[in-house]
Amino acid sequence: MDPVKPRETKTGRSFRKTHVSEEELVKLSENNVRASILHSIFAKGGLLNYKLGENDLEASSLYPDHKYTTIDQLLDIFLVDPPKPALAAL
Repeated sequence: MDPVKPRETKTGRSFRKTHVSEEELVKLSENNVRASILHSIFAKGGLLNYKLGENDLEASSLYPDHKYTTIDQLLDIFLVDPPKPALAAL
């Protein structure tokens, strides 16, 4: 999983990436909650790597008539054709 790649594709810009091994991330996470959360999400796939069982429902099936917005669509909105900023009230 590369969370940066879709943004690079949409904007046509490349970002400098620093790769950290899982071992380094584990060592950093011993005293750092942020590093621990990053390890859980990106190295272990904590938000994505789970299987739905026979009796489980995928969330979008609860509201089939709702038009969901994909991450790709959100990137189009915010990166490719962003709305004009609103003025703050005085």
